[in-house]
Amino acid sequence: MMTWGSTTYLLVPLLVGIGILIFVAILKWAYSPKKSSLIERPTKASFKDDYGMLVPIINPENYADGEKLRQKLLANNIKATLAFTLEGPQIMVWPKDEKIAKEVLKKLV
Repeated sequence: MMTWGSTTYLLVPLLVGIGILIFVAILKWAYSPKKSSLIERPTKASFKDDYGMLVPIINPENYADGEKLRQKLLANNIKATLAFTLEGPQIMVWPKDEKIAKEVLKKLV
């Protein structure tokens, strides 16, 4: 038969407390507000220099025209990004694709 020692009075409540803390931590993690959402956050405009290595090549009049031009670049296997800058929308590409992208856009515009 199992006997209860003097350490049981300290050890059992301590283990139960640790178990409850672990359970609370898991619940906090599971029910915390998520950073991602199904609703897209509005895009904030910034300076065109804030896009790292991307190089601005053209400044379209509006977002719709910029998206059309970006799709044309993508069709020519040129990775392009349409960015919102304080100067208006900018199409940006990697430096290695800059020359080719300008040639493609000259044909289109």
